[in-house]
Amino acid sequence: MSNNEYYLRLRIPETVRRQLMKSATLNNRSMTAEILTRLQTSFESGDNLGTADDELQAMQERLLSLEEQFRRHIAKANEHYPSRKAFRIAGE
Repeated sequence: MSNNEYYLRLRIPETVRRQLMKSATLNNRSMTAEILTRLQTSFESGDNLGTADDELQAMQERLLSLEEQFRRHIAKANEHYPSRKAFRIAGE
Protein backbone atom coordinates (compact mmCIF):
# COMPACT_ATOMS: atom_id res chain seq x y z
CA MET A 1 0.00 0.00 0.00
CA SER A 2 1.40 3.39 -0.95
CA ASN A 3 1.36 6.51 1.22
CA ASN A 4 -1.63 8.01 -0.61
CA GLU A 5 -3.87 4.96 -0.16
CA TYR A 6 -5.98 4.32 2.89
CA TYR A 7 -7.28 1.17 4.47
CA LEU A 8 -11.04 1.24 4.97
CA ARG A 9 -12.98 -1.25 7.02
CA LEU A 10 -16.52 -1.43 5.73
CA ARG A 11 -19.69 -3.30 6.61
CA ILE A 12 -22.05 -4.15 3.78
CA PRO A 13 -25.03 -6.49 3.51
CA GLU A 14 -24.25 -10.00 2.34
CA THR A 15 -26.45 -9.57 -0.75
CA VAL A 16 -24.45 -6.52 -1.84
CA ARG A 17 -21.17 -8.34 -1.18
CA ARG A 18 -22.34 -11.20 -3.41
CA GLN A 19 -23.35 -8.78 -6.15
CA LEU A 20 -19.98 -7.05 -5.97
CA MET A 21 -18.13 -10.35 -6.04
CA LYS A 22 -20.12 -11.55 -9.06
CA SER A 23 -19.55 -8.26 -10.89
CA ALA A 24 -15.83 -8.27 -10.01
CA THR A 25 -15.50 -11.81 -11.37
CA LEU A 26 -17.34 -10.93 -14.59
CA ASN A 27 -15.15 -7.86 -15.06
CA ASN A 28 -11.91 -9.69 -14.18
CA ARG A 29 -11.25 -7.31 -11.27
CA SER A 30 -10.55 -7.67 -7.60
CA MET A 31 -13.29 -6.76 -5.18
CA THR A 32 -11.39 -3.57 -4.32
CA ALA A 33 -10.99 -2.62 -7.98
CA GLU A 34 -14.69 -3.26 -8.60
CA ILE A 35 -15.72 -1.06 -5.67
CA LEU A 36 -13.33 1.72 -6.72
CA THR A 37 -14.52 1.59 -10.33
CA ARG A 38 -18.16 1.80 -9.24
CA LEU A 39 -17.46 4.68 -6.86
CA GLN A 40 -15.52 6.62 -9.48
CA THR A 41 -18.31 6.07 -12.03
CA SER A 42 -20.91 7.34 -9.57
CA PHE A 43 -18.89 10.52 -8.98
CA GLU A 44 -18.45 11.08 -12.71
CA SER A 45 -22.15 10.58 -13.44
CA GLY A 46 -22.99 12.76 -10.47
CA ASP A 47 -21.29 15.66 -12.25
CA ASN A 48 -24.02 15.43 -14.89
CA LEU A 49 -26.78 16.07 -12.36
CA GLY A 50 -26.48 19.82 -12.79
CA THR A 51 -27.05 19.43 -16.52
CA ALA A 52 -30.00 17.13 -15.92
CA ASP A 53 -31.50 19.64 -13.47
CA ASP A 54 -31.14 22.41 -16.06
CA GLU A 55 -32.82 20.26 -18.70
CA LEU A 56 -35.63 19.35 -16.33
CA GLN A 57 -36.17 23.01 -15.47
CA ALA A 58 -36.32 23.88 -19.19
CA MET A 59 -38.86 21.11 -19.80
CA GLN A 60 -41.01 22.30 -16.89
CA GLU A 61 -40.96 25.85 -18.25
CA ARG A 62 -41.90 24.59 -21.72
CA LEU A 63 -44.74 22.53 -20.27
CA LEU A 64 -46.09 25.56 -18.39
CA SER A 65 -45.89 27.60 -21.59
CA LEU A 66 -47.79 24.93 -23.55
CA GLU A 67 -50.40 24.70 -20.81
CA GLU A 68 -50.94 28.46 -20.94
CA GLN A 69 -51.26 28.35 -24.75
CA PHE A 70 -53.78 25.53 -24.45
CA ARG A 71 -55.84 27.50 -21.92
CA ARG A 72 -55.88 30.51 -24.28
CA HIS A 73 -57.08 28.29 -27.15
CA ILE A 74 -59.85 26.86 -24.96
CA ALA A 75 -60.95 30.36 -23.95
CA LYS A 76 -60.93 31.49 -27.59
CA ALA A 77 -62.95 28.44 -28.67
CA ASN A 78 -65.49 29.12 -25.92
CA GLU A 79 -65.82 32.73 -27.11
CA HIS A 80 -66.16 31.63 -30.74
CA TYR A 81 -68.81 28.97 -30.05
CA PRO A 82 -70.93 30.41 -27.19
CA SER A 83 -74.01 28.33 -28.03
CA ARG A 84 -72.23 25.01 -27.62
CA LYS A 85 -71.24 23.39 -24.38
CA ALA A 86 -68.15 25.08 -23.05
CA PHE A 87 -64.84 23.51 -23.79
CA ARG A 88 -63.01 22.76 -20.60
CA ILE A 89 -59.91 21.07 -19.35
CA ALA A 90 -60.57 17.67 -17.82
CA GLY A 91 -60.35 17.68 -14.06
CA GLU A 92 -61.12 21.39 -13.74
